[in-house]
Amino acid sequence: MHMHSEANKYIKADRNVDFEIEEVPHGLTIFGRRMGEPDSHYWRITQWIFPWFTLIPPFGPHALGGHVWVPIDDENCWAWSINWLADRRCRRKSWTR
Repeated sequence: MHMHSEANKYIKADRNVDFEIEEVPHGLTIFGRRMGEPDSHYWRITQWIFPWFTLIPPFGPHALGGHVWVPIDDENCWAWSINWLADRRCRRKSWTR
């Protein structure tokens, strides 16, 4: 899926990602840091937006991802995965009876 992403070289070169978590009024921001080019780092930032949304950064030109987790009861939930390509236009279909 992310085979041609530039990020793969950083992920393969540094398998030990360092995570930092910051509490924010709307949820959490999760920072993942790896070694990048000399004297730099490669960062990926994911947001958890309370009560049940996550936003996942894209790999290069790939889709922006997200998840929605909706509780059903104390032990179960519905989960949706969403992918969105911001540079593509949405095509509307006309529905007629």
